[in-house]
Amino acid sequence: MSKHRAADDDRADRPDQSWQRLLAAAEAGEPGATQLRPGGRRSRRAAEDEDSSGTVISAEPAVVAADLVAADPAAAAELAATDPAAGAVVGSGAPDPGAIEAGAADVSAVDATDEIPVPAALTSVDIEEPADATAEIPVVTDEQGEDDPTGRERAVSAVDEVRLRRGWRKPVLIGAAAALCLLTAGGGTALALRKQVTLVVDGQTTQISTYAGTVADALAAAGIDEGQHDVLAPSAGSSISDGSTIVMERARKLTLTWNGKQQDVWTTARTVDEALADLGVGDQRGRTLSLSADRSRDIPLDGMAVTATSTVRVELSVGGAAATEQVTGATTVGELLTEHGVTLGASDTVEPAVSTTLAAGMSVVVNRVVTTSVTEKKALAQPADRRVEDKNVDLGTTVVATKGSAGEESVTYRVTTVNGTETARVVTGRKVLTAPVSSLIKVGTRTPEPGTPAEAALAEKKFTYDGEQVFTHDTTFGVDWDGLAFCESTHNPKAVNAYPSAGLPTYGMFQFDIPTWESVGGSGNPMDATPSEQLMRAKLLYLQRGLEPWACRDSA
Repeated sequence: MSKHRAADDDRADRPDQSWQRLLAAAEAGEPGATQLRPGGRRSRRAAEDEDSSGTVISAEPAVVAADLVAADPAAAAELAATDPAAGAVVGSGAPDPGAIEAGAADVSAVDATDEIPVPAALTSVDIEEPADATAEIPVVTDEQGEDDPTGRERAVSAVDEVRLRRGWRKPVLIGAAAALCLLTAGGGTALALRKQVTLVVDGQTTQISTYAGTVADALAAAGIDEGQHDVLAPSAGSSISDGSTIVMERARKLTLTWNGKQQDVWTTARTVDEALADLGVGDQRGRTLSLSADRSRDIPLDGMAVTATSTVRVELSVGGAAATEQVTGATTVGELLTEHGVTLGASDTVEPAVSTTLAAGMSVVVNRVVTTSVTEKKALAQPADRRVEDKNVDLGTTVVATKGSAGEESVTYRVTTVNGTETARVVTGRKVLTAPVSSLIKVGTRTPEPGTPAEAALAEKKFTYDGEQVFTHDTTFGVDWDGLAFCESTHNPKAVNAYPSAGLPTYGMFQFDIPTWESVGGSGNPMDATPSEQLMRAKLLYLQRGLEPWACRDSA
């Protein structure tokens, strides 16, 4: 064994204050911690414990133990048993982000003078004195800059202590350095996986730091459960990255009793008023809304029950009846009719339509429209007379051969009534029950014998009257009977010549005396006979004696 080893053993229990201060200053990162004096050389311990970037490597037990498990499992197990802080890390067998953070937090609690526990397997290694054991001892000065022999002795002792410690520390530091490299690489990866995520829940924004890769994992890390009816964006399975924003609107169960009808609805609204607005059941078109809860009340996450009553004043008229005011909780015209037991027929009309939303002051009119089939009997008018000439009937006379009559039919109608008043009638069918019959009239074409009643009747049809004068318009036998009458009596059937120049008094249009009148079948006074009879008797006299009996024969 080296003589220096024995010397080290003698000084093993003596504290080296200079070394302890130097080590503490180095691990605390104080300026000049690697120098014994300004302008002096760095200690070999500081040089060996410094990485390539010039940063002093700390070898806290908790950090070294975390990676030592990869280099020597047995040593790691022993280290875990001796160092509770390291044991919390060694147990995982791999770098753990949470443990890394805990270890980092514990750095300030580790005293720079703490000895690193060394596994028994490493303390038994024989260490040869390094080739540079006689390295130059740095100059030690006091506060005035003068050489300090006492300080140099302490420095020599410190160097020896360093050499001794370097002998048994070196295997540990080598393993710790390797473990620290692994830890640094793993820690860098872990830090790269950490994300800053903005979480907005029900409008409240929070920032979380997480290693989660999906929305669902981030919510779980934040202690937030996604409900079945919650609204989440992005979706739970979506990936997230650093700077992502997750928005969640949590659903609340609202048990709403609306005008006596209960229903359960899920809503992301946060207040009663917002929920009613989302459901479209707020105040509408003059309706009066009564609620069991204040409109501004928050809806708790576990839900709540609200009773709402909404009414409106309208007017209702059914079947032509006078309109009456109704206060109703119905929402539409159809609901109003149902509420009042109004059943609409197939042809009934409603103004406005049943789907119309009720509004204050609205007038609802139901018209009862009925269509029926009606059959009625109707008379068929008698057709126009049929006239036929008949030579067996005297000219100027007619004979009714067949008397006509009216007929009868049944008529079917489609009748439409509105509120009991007929508004339309359409014929849909007819059936003749009794056919109408026209009269058959025979018109005579036979010329009557002159002086016969038939002839007189025929002649009379031509008469015209002008005061007391009668005009016959007759020229039977080629005689101008009007010319003869004018000369005899000036066309006066009542003319009397009581004192003729010769003979008896004469009477009438043709101035018959009584004996002559009687000779042609007349009776009584000629002036009392009809004009037609007077003409007929004059024609009979003509047939017997010609124009000889008349003094005005030349006028005929």
